Amino acid sequence: EKYDYALIGLISVCSLLYSLLTFFSGWMSVHGIQFIGVNEADGLVHVSRIKNFADFFPPQHPGLAEIPFRGYHYFYDFLLSQFHELFRFSVNDLYFRNFSIFISVLFGTSLIFVSRQLRLSKLATIVSIILAFVTPGFVMIPRFFFHKEIVLSILGPGNYIFDPSMILGIAILLVGIYLIPKTVNSWKISIIVASLLGVLSQIKVYTGIIGIIVICVYGLYLLIKTKSINQKPYVLMGGLTAILTVITFLPNNFGSGSFIWAPFLFYEHFMRQVVFQDSYWEVKRLIFIEHNNVPRLVLMYVQAICLFAIYAVGIKLVIFTKMFVVLKKKFWSNEYNIILLMAIFFSFLIPSFFIQSVSVFDIGQFFAVAILLLSVPAAYTISWLYEKNRLIGI
Repeated sequence: EKYDYALIGLISVCSLLYSLLTFFSGWMSVHGIQFIGVNEADGLVHVSRIKNFADFFPPQHPGLAEIPFRGYHYFYDFLLSQFHELFRFSVNDLYFRNFSIFISVLFGTSLIFVSRQLRLSKLATIVSIILAFVTPGFVMIPRFFFHKEIVLSILGPGNYIFDPSMILGIAILLVGIYLIPKTVNSWKISIIVASLLGVLSQIKVYTGIIGIIVICVYGLYLLIKTKSINQKPYVLMGGLTAILTVITFLPNNFGSGSFIWAPFLFYEHFMRQVVFQDSYWEVKRLIFIEHNNVPRLVLMYVQAICLFAIYAVGIKLVIFTKMFVVLKKKFWSNEYNIILLMAIFFSFLIPSFFIQSVSVFDIGQFFAVAILLLSVPAAYTISWLYEKNRLIGI
């Protein structure tokens, strides 16, 4: 179809633009190997880790010789190391160029799969791809108006290629969302989904946790809908996913960290950013706590959450113009709506109430998962507004 060629072209262009952000790192220049932007730190560490796999498994710490590297999801680096070992590709080419294009194409294609299951229009599918690849929220506002940065563990979507395991993790999660309802009557698909989601936590733990939650939520949905989960392929898929997660994730990560109950601490961290220093939020918060002024504390946290949403989510907040659609029976009749809603909901819920015991505010990467998934409902809303206004002549 003509429409399909348009999608292929759009994904190709977006993937090319994405890969250009990393393309010029890893080249030999007159000053040595060049690393551009954030690749000066993250890229250098990943390259050393990929090469480390050639001699050690599990890997050693990239900065501490003979110290095991624990508490990290390293399967993306391990995957690239295997391509390096088997096909003798350059590690720099693999990390900065070849796989950047591959995971970008996979990411865009996975969006199409989910969009079609949600019965999105042609326009909405195209918009979802654009929103996922290039919309950075409103992160530019503090930089442009106040010449100050907000430092959080969240990258704008246009920069996620600098964290390629996140792009691959989201792509696999979207494929899982697409396939999970199909596992009910298919042993083959059940095994495929388990193979994908079972190793996802070791590719990107934040996407892996959301994948496990999706499996549990959909299982609960089946239980409510049919009064029993008698679909053996689905039970097999859940069991295999659990086993693979234990085998691949726990040996290198068990005991290395945990979630700590800390309601709204992430938003306190947000309030302490330099851009808000003239508002004296932290001083006011301490005064309100000292005087047990609960209403003012609640109002302050509501303000912080709203400002954070504007900063991080940006134009995708347009979804609130259609927020009441979740109250309609038609919404709940499509099981893909339920799965995507739960994935987004828990991606916001977890970092709102927990922090990590190690790299405390890296918990914010759950927000990154939610923001990327929001591309789909935001695209639906934008296309709906466009069609509505076009019909009334605006």
